[in-house]
Amino acid sequence: MRKLWHRSKFHLSALMLLLPAFYFAQQHGAFSTTAVGAMPATAPAAVALGPWRVAVSAMPGLPEPGADGALRRFILVKIVEGDVDTIRGSFLRIGKPRNIRTLGALAYGNPHFAMAQVPVPEGLTGKEELWLTIEGWDGTLHQTSWPLAAVTGQGADQETKEGNR
Repeated sequence: MRKLWHRSKFHLSALMLLLPAFYFAQQHGAFSTTAVGAMPATAPAAVALGPWRVAVSAMPGLPEPGADGALRRFILVKIVEGDVDTIRGSFLRIGKPRNIRTLGALAYGNPHFAMAQVPVPEGLTGKEELWLTIEGWDGTLHQTSWPLAAVTGQGADQETKEGNR
């Protein structure tokens, strides 16, 4: 009996190490039915922006308050086609940037599928646009815009509601 226990405790300890890995993989994408990096069905179509094709989409739900108390919305930027190694930075902003210093929130994460926390201004009218500016390593700036309602799938009245305060 003692020999059986010594032999089986090795296998039990290996099982205890592998079970959390299977659970994590099932919960976070390896075995889930949704594709990693998939854009929601309500996302606007991808557009050409310089040498790339990009698509944007908002995370579902209402804007959430940031550390400074201002409402922020998570926006996803997906590079559909093009060389991501030529991108220096992607910036998102609600409303057209006035100059190079006001490009907006810097997108971070995977270069193929980045995310930005975009501040939502108060008093939206429903005519606002989400502007995407991509800066290449050669210093060129490429800009495009989408109607904010098309990106978020919500109207201006829902966008300005307070989030999880």
